[in-house]
Amino acid sequence: MFYLNFGEVGPFGWGLVIFFDTLLLLAWLLQNFPEWNRGHHADWISGRFAPIFWLVVCLLGPAIGIFFTGVHSFPPTEEDWHWRYVARVIFSVAIPVTAAIPMVISLNRKVKVGLAQLLVLVGITAMPVATGFNCLLDLRSGPVTRREPLNCRLVDATFGVYDCQGLRLLNREINDHASVMIVLPHTQRVLKLTIE
Repeated sequence: MFYLNFGEVGPFGWGLVIFFDTLLLLAWLLQNFPEWNRGHHADWISGRFAPIFWLVVCLLGPAIGIFFTGVHSFPPTEEDWHWRYVARVIFSVAIPVTAAIPMVISLNRKVKVGLAQLLVLVGITAMPVATGFNCLLDLRSGPVTRREPLNCRLVDATFGVYDCQGLRLLNREINDHASVMIVLPHTQRVLKLTIE
């Protein structure tokens, strides 16, 4: 799926494969330990719904959140970045953490088993939270405006004409123009680019 969409399998794709492999290995190793399958309190729908819901949310939450902010064919703009980042934080941070709360309540009361369960719970919940953390920081700080010099290359050496990002300028005019970008500082997402 990643190869068809992006032409390569990046770190997120490999992380997803490792995540699924780790869950399958963990399920295979712990299937015969009955103390792992019992919690202290009765969970939703006889103890089976909360863990499945939590795992599905930890997997699909960041995927849905990335759809709002990370798709190259539908990038956030200066007008709609705020609601899109709020949606990503809700799907990647708020829902997985909220889904983990019933799991914490129903941890096994044996210390060794309960600590191991808590470690797995915190480790897996931290993965989707990490994908939305920079968006949360961008929501807090907001966009910043950066002014950078133009990227120019010499086109005509006789007259000193430069091509500066599609703008033809003489040598003496280059310092008068700059590119002004409105950027979200933590995700480095460019919302608007203008040349002055």
